[in-house]
Amino acid sequence: MGLMDIFHKKTPEELAKEWKKGLKSEVRNMDRGIRKIEMEEIKVKNNIKMMVKKGQEDNAKIVARELIKTRKAKERLIRTKAQMNSVILQLDQQVQQLRVMGALQKSADVMKCMNEMMKLPDLQATMRNMSKEMEKAGLIEEMVDDMMEDVFEDEDVEEAADEEVSEVLNEILENVKSTRVGSSKLPQKQVEEEEEEDESELELQKRLSSLRN
Repeated sequence: MGLMDIFHKKTPEELAKEWKKGLKSEVRNMDRGIRKIEMEEIKVKNNIKMMVKKGQEDNAKIVARELIKTRKAKERLIRTKAQMNSVILQLDQQVQQLRVMGALQKSADVMKCMNEMMKLPDLQATMRNMSKEMEKAGLIEEMVDDMMEDVFEDEDVEEAADEEVSEVLNEILENVKSTRVGSSKLPQKQVEEEEEEDESELELQKRLSSLRN
């Protein structure tokens, strides 16, 4: 115990304020991570399209599987962000009760959210330390790490890969089709260029269809 701890022990309200600050900081990190993944997703989809055009169907499938895993990572970030916001709201409620009851009240919901957030590798250390503080402050019970969800994640991805790859490729194809709309009002030279691209896109469509089959 440090010298400052001897003279000043943090009150439950001060602890709740610190937890909220830490969680809000992590929420901002989540937002940056989600935006980064979304930008990368655009690049990967363009790479898949180019691979199919070049006849590199096997490589396109491999990259499409990586895109699926990336999307799952984004989904987990979004879920974790929602859980963080939920804990922040519950901490606000706890502070209100604290002023009436004089102590933090145990919360099964907070404990559940903290346990889920610890499944994200980048957050494990932060959430573990915060959960220990919450336990000492009487907000949650003793926590036990539950990491089994990650053990089967890769297997689940592989089992559903063919169907999901087909959906990814179909999505790319639909986006390609949408860019062709309205080309009839363009100048003649550009129309000719578009017609050449149409032939290329027809070939792309055939390749995508063969991949999906």
